[in-house]
Amino acid sequence: MTFTAADGLTTTGSVTVAAGSYTDGAGNLGATGSDTVAIDTQNPTVAVDIADASLSDADNSSLVTFTFSEAPLDFMVEDLVAVGGTLSGFSGSGTSYSVTFTAADGLTTTGSVTVAAGSYTDGAGNLGATGSDTVAIDTQNPTVAVDIADASLSDADNSSLVTFTFSEARWTSWSRTWWRWEGRCRGSAGAGLATA
Repeated sequence: MTFTAADGLTTTGSVTVAAGSYTDGAGNLGATGSDTVAIDTQNPTVAVDIADASLSDADNSSLVTFTFSEAPLDFMVEDLVAVGGTLSGFSGSGTSYSVTFTAADGLTTTGSVTVAAGSYTDGAGNLGATGSDTVAIDTQNPTVAVDIADASLSDADNSSLVTFTFSEARWTSWSRTWWRWEGRCRGSAGAGLATA
């Protein structure tokens, strides 16, 4: 007969012939017999953790750690899939590894680092499970559209409303006076995306 180990186990398997379950030709009850085998069909797992909750131009990189349930035999940076950025500084040993994730410029998206399923094995040759983590990325530089309402100015009409429409709500205060060679602008009003 063939013994097939169950999946997902780390244990000692055995096959036993129960005492008295058979007889010889004279009717004598048979003795027990048994043998054991080490079983490891438990697939290793990995927990991926991107340390930073979000990335921007001000802080565009984060440490990423990988914690394995068992020491992988063949884990390398090529086993990683990065979305929204690049990886560098891969290092580690045993059950702990790390890498630096740097967000790409000009993005507003969700970045991620993933260990591909089956890309590593444990000491028994069991294929590793996937693991992943995500991070919010906003490295998109805001823009502003400036509009002088009047097409021309003269002594009869020497002033015009000027509006500034931002691609994102501005966070820095800019209540001040602007001076330019051709003329001057005074004051500001508005909040969020539009300012006059």
